[in-house]
Amino acid sequence: MREATIFQDWFLEAEQKGMEKGMERGMEKGMLKTLQEDIRNILEERFGIVKGGILKVVDKIENDSLLRTLLRQSLRVKNLEEFREILSSVKEE
Repeated sequence: MREATIFQDWFLEAEQKGMEKGMERGMEKGMLKTLQEDIRNILEERFGIVKGGILKVVDKIENDSLLRTLLRQSLRVKNLEEFREILSSVKEE
């Protein structure tokens, strides 16, 4: 009987850790998606239609620090070509 309780406790603890890890991953993915969408929205607001190449590259980036940098750059660049140059010069860690 005691063994069943130990197993149940272990199982519940493992399940809880799995759920926490899943929630963390979901939150991280949501944050990355938000940063990517913010970059898209800023570029579209400033320059109109943005060709897919730039957006495809941005959507593949999974480094939040790099996306934050690109977000700031999207506010500062003079045109899409300048943003494209910045994008081509950065490497994801």
